[in-house]
Amino acid sequence: MNRLMKPMNMRRTATVKEITMVMVVLLGMSLMFKSHNRMSLDIFGKDTNTSPQTLPSSNQIPTFNNHSLTDSRSKSNDGDNITNKGAREQEREALSSDNNTVINQLDTSVMITSNLVPTHPDIGMLQDTIFSLHRFLKKIPFETPIYVVVDGLRPKELNENNKERRTQYIENVRDHDFAPFTNVQVVPMGEHRFLAGCVKYALENYIGTEFLYIIQHDLPFCREVDHLRLLKTMRERPDVLFNVRFRYNNKVSTIGSHCKAYKNMSDFPAEDFNGLSFFWTNFFSDNNHLTTKKYYTYLLSNFRHYRRSMENLISWKSRYNCTYMGQQIYGRRDDGETHICHLNGRQAFGKKFDKTRSNEQATLCRNLIYGEMNGISVSAVPAAMEIFCWAFSRNSREFHR
Repeated sequence: MNRLMKPMNMRRTATVKEITMVMVVLLGMSLMFKSHNRMSLDIFGKDTNTSPQTLPSSNQIPTFNNHSLTDSRSKSNDGDNITNKGAREQEREALSSDNNTVINQLDTSVMITSNLVPTHPDIGMLQDTIFSLHRFLKKIPFETPIYVVVDGLRPKELNENNKERRTQYIENVRDHDFAPFTNVQVVPMGEHRFLAGCVKYALENYIGTEFLYIIQHDLPFCREVDHLRLLKTMRERPDVLFNVRFRYNNKVSTIGSHCKAYKNMSDFPAEDFNGLSFFWTNFFSDNNHLTTKKYYTYLLSNFRHYRRSMENLISWKSRYNCTYMGQQIYGRRDDGETHICHLNGRQAFGKKFDKTRSNEQATLCRNLIYGEMNGISVSAVPAAMEIFCWAFSRNSREFHR
């Protein structure tokens, strides 16, 4: 009998201290999730004690009519200004001719995040990305402020050669004329801040517009985006459209994730959104996206640590509160269309450095940007890009793009 009871006596029971610790952890998680639910209401200027059905009108979004560009550095000389004057006037006339849009201010900024990559100090990749804005963001004004934010060196990158390459890259960006855009500025970081820290710094010190494109320096656009209609729709539906991402691939984490936050649907009917299609996911990616300064300022203000990637900072939280931290994807879920491609600045394929395969991927991407202009047939390029994306995700389980 004693031999049968011995195993029972050897069993370890939880102490009062351990039980208390578990209860404290569970209580803390419960309070955290409740605070995130309140955040999703506060961001729209809404009292947390009011009914969830009351949503703000579009006139509650802050405007920046006094935004000035007098301190911006122009890259064009007098001769260039005379040459481009007619084109800019035609652009303004085309924008003003849209009866549904009033163009009386620069309401959008572009933030391009950059860091040291093997191709620096060459700025060819940045030129491709900025050119894609002009070609694929329909009717974006030439005077749109574009900020190239250059992160500092990582501790393992600190050597004289890298310092010299980074300094030369910054000078090359300052001296280059990114026509037709006339307001491109470089914002170098004094230290390594990671992506989240760079975005927060530029947001607080440079961005003065209502809307903001956050773009990575090696992710150019490759398909047309109706810029004006998108802004108009976001103004009309700030409760639903506040962080619109553009697809790079059709991985399951994008097309297979759902957030049923609009009329118990995750796919938005185009007739409710000025003919544009969107779908809502519970996954966050730092790939190119359009947001508002108000939303992003509030989003980043609720985190204590910024020295990490945006995806590591937000992705896991978007699973629990997709209505606030999830993203709305531009386009239909089932059409397979991607709007950005990859120039692969780090020249890595998966987790390994592979210059040959990354250059092949970059060539396919450039064909999407310039191919039709140069008379090159690019009908097979999208399918080839999908194959590269599939191979990329297979080679790296941590690949998020």
